Amino acid sequence: MAVILISYDYYLARKELFSSAKMIANATVMELDKEFSVVQSALMTLSTSPSISHGDLEAFQVQAIQVAAQQDVLNIVLEDSTGRQILNTLKPFLRERYLAREITSPISLGGGKEMQVSDLFQGPIARQLVVAVSIPVSAGKNPYFLSAGVTPKRFEQILSLQKFKLNWIVAILDSSGAIVARSHDMSRFVGKKVPPNTLAAIRNSPEEAVELTSIDGVPMVAVTASSGKSGWFVAIGIPQEYLRSELNRKFWFLIFSSTVLMGVGLIFSLHIGNNISQAIRELVTPALEIGGEKVIPHKVFSIQEANEVWQALFNTSKMLQSARYQARHDSLTGLANRALFCEFLEQQMEICTRNQSSLSLLYVDIDNFKKVNDTHGHATGDELLIAVSNRLKSVLRKSDIAARLGGDEFAIVLIDADNENAKLVAIKLSANLEDSYYLGNQLISASASIGVSSFPSGCTDSQTLLLYADEDMYRVKSSRRENTETSTSIDALKIN
Repeated sequence: MAVILISYDYYLARKELFSSAKMIANATVMELDKEFSVVQSALMTLSTSPSISHGDLEAFQVQAIQVAAQQDVLNIVLEDSTGRQILNTLKPFLRERYLAREITSPISLGGGKEMQVSDLFQGPIARQLVVAVSIPVSAGKNPYFLSAGVTPKRFEQILSLQKFKLNWIVAILDSSGAIVARSHDMSRFVGKKVPPNTLAAIRNSPEEAVELTSIDGVPMVAVTASSGKSGWFVAIGIPQEYLRSELNRKFWFLIFSSTVLMGVGLIFSLHIGNNISQAIRELVTPALEIGGEKVIPHKVFSIQEANEVWQALFNTSKMLQSARYQARHDSLTGLANRALFCEFLEQQMEICTRNQSSLSLLYVDIDNFKKVNDTHGHATGDELLIAVSNRLKSVLRKSDIAARLGGDEFAIVLIDADNENAKLVAIKLSANLEDSYYLGNQLISASASIGVSSFPSGCTDSQTLLLYADEDMYRVKSSRRENTETSTSIDALKIN
């Protein structure tokens, strides 16, 4: 009977241990993907800079240096379609001169429109191990590739924040099997590749625990999880010696317990087994729902390990929601970005088509914004953009949406508003934006040109609607310039 009890208890404990390790490995992969998404979002925001579209690469390098510091990345590199570097934040700006290849050499440039993540490599300029996160950028007729260099230290921080058991050996591997970060002896093993048979076992058994030997010769049982974004792996190894010691400990404990109180021991073992099984069953559903639209609800288990796993899943769910929000909103003003704005506009145009209703679009451009930056500095310019966004939101209804499309350009969708109503809103908004701005200890005057277009009045798609509003905005701006007398943006709007 004691042998049966120890076997059953060991089976349940082993199953719970591997299930817990697998869930933590998945949670760690989500943390890894979140880090890549954060870097990708920063690069996408940087790629909307007017400096790159205007060809002012020297100003763009200044912006790239600021983004690199804010995002805690080693450097940012801009390359052309042939892989030659245009600029590298580790080097001074060189006009009409290409630098040596640094980041994107491990990445196949031009291969798709999505983010790419390189394997770990030795950067010739940085002279240290680095991982490249790259996105394609279109600037007129010139395609570029914008990359950020991330050091292994950042991935080591991901592991340090996870609640791994002390004797677990956890490693982050790139797609080639090179160790990017490790919970034990990081400095000793980073950059080294695991043996080919170990890498094959990891790739061929993504859902099962596999027996293998670690790079430092420790026999273990490992569970793995892979990233769909990067093709990287997270491997959690549990030493065989630990598993055997657990077996021996439980064996002698149960032998002693069965000798004294067999009945109590049996009831206790069954109770613990049921608790473990119940906890695992209740953890499966939230683990599968962690990438959903809502943060998974908090819950308390009677098993500490289950609570630790649940807390890891809960924290990861919150961070994923935050990353999703950041990817769809402007980081400076908090307004919707271009991607979210276009998605909302197309949805509302479909609703208008079904309901035979209308909507209007306002295209807002701040006049002489560059002069504000040049006179008062970029910090004041950023404060002005924030103040303008707050005034935009103050005139909107809950059904409307405002977005920052890039630089000093904003757009507003007015639901159930025809062209006449939209022009009235534009007049009111133009007057609102012309009021002086108190920014710090400075009084700033600014105005805006506003273009109006409506659906379905001559527009069949969102891009045409945006184009018409943009053209109307330029007509307003041109009218103001041609007017030799002092006029307000309200007058310009009435003229048009």
